[in-house]
Amino acid sequence: NYVCEKENDQAYTTPLVVTEGDRTVLIVWGADHLTGHDAGTGQMLWSCGGFNPQNKKHWRVIASPAFSNEIAVVPYGREKHVAGIKIGGSGDITESARIWEKSDMGTDVATPVIKDGKVYIVSFKGNVWCLDVGTGVELWQSKLPRGKGTIFSSPTLSQDKLYICREEGAVYVAQITATGLQVLTETHFDEKFVATPVLVQDKILLRGEKYLYCIGK
Repeated sequence: NYVCEKENDQAYTTPLVVTEGDRTVLIVWGADHLTGHDAGTGQMLWSCGGFNPQNKKHWRVIASPAFSNEIAVVPYGREKHVAGIKIGGSGDITESARIWEKSDMGTDVATPVIKDGKVYIVSFKGNVWCLDVGTGVELWQSKLPRGKGTIFSSPTLSQDKLYICREEGAVYVAQITATGLQVLTETHFDEKFVATPVLVQDKILLRGEKYLYCIGK
């Protein structure tokens, strides 16, 4: 059996269920390691480490990984780092799996979102990056309008629009272009938003601290 070394005890991420060849794998983004487990038995299949080289005690992660085409995009280090990891294999894949890594950018809480080979990352203060999933090359960087509060909720992507909420009640709908974001609407609620917006048919569901909102025709 493959045993993963001890890591710090703070990870708040959601596991992913993916298919590797003919097996179903549960991917877990822990505080220091990305691991793959057999979904039927729980057995660890592979582990990718090296995300906490200084063994910092409070090196916690909150944002879950995004996944596309056998690549997991993992943000870590409290908005300081993001990496692209090729999943699969067996045992310790730390040296072979890391295909790219970026520093001085990232997200602490909001999970990135991927579409058409591009990953969109939103920081606490509303910085937005678009990276090529396969290479990590930065395609553009934008910034949302200044506003009160930070961004805890994850962005939602539908067609070519991002839906993003600030904690202090601002909700943005932004058009994705070849060079950045164009904010189409900015709506303010007397509310606090931490949950991710949900799109259902032609409606938007927003869960606030006080109310659940349904917006649409």
